[in-house]
Amino acid sequence: MTFSKSLLAGSAALGLLMTAAACSDASSPDTFADFAAPTGEAELYADIASAEDEMFMEEPVMQEASLREAYQLAEGELVASWLMGASLVNGTGEELAQVADVWLGEDGAESALVIRDGGVAGFGGNLHLLAFKSAEFLPASMTESEFIVRTEMTDLSALPAFEQQAFNDYRLASEVMGTIAPMSFSGEGARINELILSDDGELRYAVISPGIIADEPLVVESRVLAVSQGDSDGEVVLDVTEEDLAAAPVWREE
Repeated sequence: MTFSKSLLAGSAALGLLMTAAACSDASSPDTFADFAAPTGEAELYADIASAEDEMFMEEPVMQEASLREAYQLAEGELVASWLMGASLVNGTGEELAQVADVWLGEDGAESALVIRDGGVAGFGGNLHLLAFKSAEFLPASMTESEFIVRTEMTDLSALPAFEQQAFNDYRLASEVMGTIAPMSFSGEGARINELILSDDGELRYAVISPGIIADEPLVVESRVLAVSQGDSDGEVVLDVTEEDLAAAPVWREE
């Protein structure tokens, strides 16, 4: 008896399901697309999809910025900070003086090394100018970014004396390096970290940190460095364009 009641109950339920299916065939949608989303949900889904598209579009741009070419020093190129403090020796290796700075020249005059003869801890002594053509640059070691400067001169007193005409006139490498200079195209400041010269004293490049434009320092041509004269001794301006920065390689000092 129990089995018969269960069977009859199952049959009745199946009949009700078949009847309901038959009644709904005429109005049932053929595809999922025929279902209408509740009011507001369609706009929400569209916003989420748009946000996801923007995220995927931005990712390649970030990767492209990280794949900038790294600048490689050419043969004969020198980094200004590597020279400052370097020993000046004669042909036999005897130390004569130290390199105090790099004079960048003005009014058509060639740049030169500022040599300190005597003094203590970088102060005092006599300052002279040594032409790049009278110097030979030798690595101090195979692993350190340091140089020894060698010259065939034996009498430093015969070199022209160096006297700075004005402080912060940006004729010395040490005055330019560390300066926050405005970029002409935006007015925003960029730090000048380093200067790159040839072994004959030609200023070729500057290494700058332009803030939010790039995560790493960039190498730009020296032509963008300009000293504007005003009420003070002068101001360094980076006459640089967005195109210059977009094409600039990154500086990764080893």
